[in-house]
Amino acid sequence: MRARGDPAAAAAAAPHVVGAGSIILPVHNAEPWLNECLESVLQQDFEGSMELSVFNDASKDKSMTIIEKWKVKLEGSGIPVVIGGHASPSPRGVGYSKNQAIAQSSGSYLCFLDSDDVMMPQRVRLQLEAAAQHPTSIIGCQVRREPPNSTERYTRWINQLAPDQLLTQKGTRGCREELVSGSPGAAPSPRHPPWIRGPLAGSQREQVFTSNGPTVIMPTWFCSRAWFSHVGPFDEGGQGVPEDLLFFYNHLRKGGGVVRVDQSLLLYRYHPDAATHSVLDEVGLTCRCAFEVLLSTAVRYAGCASDLVTGASVCPLHPHQGGLPAPSLPPLPLAQPPGPQ
Repeated sequence: MRARGDPAAAAAAAPHVVGAGSIILPVHNAEPWLNECLESVLQQDFEGSMELSVFNDASKDKSMTIIEKWKVKLEGSGIPVVIGGHASPSPRGVGYSKNQAIAQSSGSYLCFLDSDDVMMPQRVRLQLEAAAQHPTSIIGCQVRREPPNSTERYTRWINQLAPDQLLTQKGTRGCREELVSGSPGAAPSPRHPPWIRGPLAGSQREQVFTSNGPTVIMPTWFCSRAWFSHVGPFDEGGQGVPEDLLFFYNHLRKGGGVVRVDQSLLLYRYHPDAATHSVLDEVGLTCRCAFEVLLSTAVRYAGCASDLVTGASVCPLHPHQGGLPAPSLPPLPLAQPPGPQ
C-alpha cells in the first residue's frame, strides 16, 4: 500500500490513472441502515470506474446477508464489490476495518463511507473532481443531519467554517491557550509532557482544528490512494481511539491540505450506537475545552487525557489508574518553536 518515490508527485499523477474510485465501507452490526447506505452507492451518477470495498468487522446481526444481496444488485449495475471480514468473537475496531477495506480495494481514489450514512448521487463525482485538483488534500463536504435537529451547533460548524478556517483556527479558550499556544500568563504545568506545549502551535498561536475534531468530518473524507499511503494507515487501537483525528493530524504534519465541497453530499446520522460516542466517552467530556488532538493522543500516551488537562493526581473518570502508565507510542516529532522575532 505504500506509495513509492515522491508521494506528492505520485498523488498528482493519480487523476490520470484509469479505474478511479473505491468506496471504503467498514461494517459492524449495521443491519438497520445498510439497505439505505448501499442503495446510495447504486444511485451514484459518477460515470467512471467505481468499486465498493466492504469489510465486515465481526457483525453478529444480518449485515452480511444484506451485503450479499446488494453485491448481486451492484455488480449487475457494473459496480464490482469486494468483501472481506472476520468472525472473531469481538470486533477489532474502525481503524482496523478501514485499513483492511483499503488494502483489498484497487481504486486510485478512496471515498470513505460509514454504514449508517447515505450519500447523495453526486458525491463521488464532485469529490473526485476536487481531489484531482488537490491531490495532497483531504476532501470533505457539507452534510445534512438525521434527525434534522439532533446536533444543530455541530452541524453548523461542519457546514459553515470558512475555507481559510479548514486549516487553521485561532485558539480562544484559556486551557487551549495553555496547552496549545503557550500564551503568556498560562505556562504549562510541569505535569504536561513537552509534546503538548507551545511548539505545537508555532509563532502564530493557531490551532488546526477545535474540540469538535477534524474540520472536515471523517464520514465525508475523499482522497487519493497515493496520498493516503503516504500518511496512513489508520491507528488500530480499537474502541475509544479516534483514528480519524490521529490520521488527520499526521496528514497536516506532512503538509496535506483540507478542502470542502460546499454542497450537502451526505446524510449524516446521529444515533446512540454511533462509534463517535465511544471516542468522546474515552477522552472525557469534562475536558472539551482542550485541544482535541492532544486529548486523543493523550489517551494513547498517558492513559487519561483528563489527568493531563486538569492536573488532577487521579482522574475522576479513571480512579483505578492512580498514575500515568508508560507511553504506548513514541512522541510526535513536532517542529521546534521559532527564535526571537
